[in-house]
Amino acid sequence: MTVTDLRARPSLGAARNSIVWMTIGNTSATPDRLLRAESDVAERVELHTHIMEKRDGRVVMRMRPVPDIPVPPQWEARLEPGGLHVMLIGVRRPLRPGDRFALRLVFENAPPMDVTVPVLKLSQTMGRHGRTGGADGRPPASGSGN
Repeated sequence: MTVTDLRARPSLGAARNSIVWMTIGNTSATPDRLLRAESDVAERVELHTHIMEKRDGRVVMRMRPVPDIPVPPQWEARLEPGGLHVMLIGVRRPLRPGDRFALRLVFENAPPMDVTVPVLKLSQTMGRHGRTGGADGRPPASGSGN
């Protein structure tokens, strides 16, 4: 497994939550899944996605926990704004641009991976590339992609 484009948004004001985005690449021929992420920087660390719901005639984006994040063989799962992400709930100290913290990624098949997450300015945490797969990182229906 490879992890690139790793970044966290700062915790803003009195907010005690933050979000981590990254791209997880599966270089093997075996499907895998990110089962969980762990860090001492927050009380809870959860895998989440955004879901669009209609409420009172309006479309609203809501975050929902997911049990895992599939990482198809020879493909990548993109955790990015508006899609999949790692949610840090109950951040124990303010996360400011320039800070770094440890995060452990636990997979179904691959060994756990320890990464260091940089906290970037809010403007730097937005997506950096176009999608080549769905929000869940799966290849498009046509099967073409990277």
